[in-house]
Amino acid sequence: MELFWGTSTQNKSPEFTMPLPLQKRRILIADDEEMVRLILRTILSHAGFEVVEAANGEEAIAQHSMARQSFSVVVMDMQMPTLNGMEAMKRILSKDATVQGILLSGGLSNLQEAAPPEFERVRFLHKPFDNHELVQTVVQLIYITEGLEIPAKRRPVSGKVQFKSTSRVPPPG
Repeated sequence: MELFWGTSTQNKSPEFTMPLPLQKRRILIADDEEMVRLILRTILSHAGFEVVEAANGEEAIAQHSMARQSFSVVVMDMQMPTLNGMEAMKRILSKDATVQGILLSGGLSNLQEAAPPEFERVRFLHKPFDNHELVQTVVQLIYITEGLEIPAKRRPVSGKVQFKSTSRVPPPG
């Protein structure tokens, strides 16, 4: 799998600046690949979010259940051992009426249209995705959860979000 890291400063614009009221919101990420968790954690923590990690679906459910402070968004890979992301997300949504979700998929398309009704609070993003698009989607979901009006620059064009890569992730070390 190729992972991409947006390092260019040319494409940075005010529309991706984290609004002050949204900083320090808690995000739970779950992916069985350590490198993907590192990338997600880096992107989201640099955007101002507090990030908690899980290595699979069961661990994500446990992290969610044991959390003293609620999560605003859960970002989870769809295909993980032990318990897949779809089932883990379904269980988390059934226990938490306010959390929003993002499911990451490496190859499946048209997931948003085929999603079950209980996934109305979930967006599907396809790997590889653009860092800014991930942050923008998280921000949009938080705005929705808190009943805030999404600023015009942040409004999604449609319910389906397609991500394009910008640059490759350098190898660790």
